[in-house]
Amino acid sequence: MTDTTILDIFVNFGREGGKGADSIIKAAMFATGACAAKMVTDKDAGELYAAYRTGFDGEVMLSDNLIRNDQAKVQISCFKTFLKDEVVKNGEIHGRALALRAKIDPANRKHSAYNGLVALNRAQVKKGMVALTNAEITAVLEKEVVEGKSDLEKLIAQRKVLQKLDDSLGGLLDALVLIDRRIQALQAEAMIDSEDPETDGEGDAPNSAVADLLKSVNAMAGAVTH
Repeated sequence: MTDTTILDIFVNFGREGGKGADSIIKAAMFATGACAAKMVTDKDAGELYAAYRTGFDGEVMLSDNLIRNDQAKVQISCFKTFLKDEVVKNGEIHGRALALRAKIDPANRKHSAYNGLVALNRAQVKKGMVALTNAEITAVLEKEVVEGKSDLEKLIAQRKVLQKLDDSLGGLLDALVLIDRRIQALQAEAMIDSEDPETDGEGDAPNSAVADLLKSVNAMAGAVTH
């Protein structure tokens, strides 16, 4: 059983969060520090998060309450990453990550601030006891830049993203079929253009259609991930 004073602190963090503050980050980083001070362990993650939710749910409508067990397990699993040995040893990565994230264009951020730290924790656990570098942190937080790629390369990259989402969530097969058809068409056009150097720009006509498809794919991916 975690010390009641510690639990009270997490209840208060939850109350702040219920009033609109992004206090889950404060609570999570506090948990890392408390673990470093031997006040809690990763076995206390569920109890700590439950205390946070107790404070949070007392301030907001129950529509935001984690009433399904599977939802609670996911959230506790995320919170528990802040208590992993590799993360506790290198707790300073959180401060560095928030500072680096502030310099990233919001449109190029992969995650919310909290989910970004969770992803960072998992990357740190994977690396081990040596702290992540700034470059490694940025790679976790920032989307892959696709500017400068051809329409074909962009579509292939988007297809990989959607395939991963479909593997985990399902429901995206129609989008994947559309992309596959367009990839095949672009590959065929590329072969024709390479064989006929005097096309004089004739291969540029489908660009608007490709742009529209990319927009719709980005919208679908965004709808699933946010």
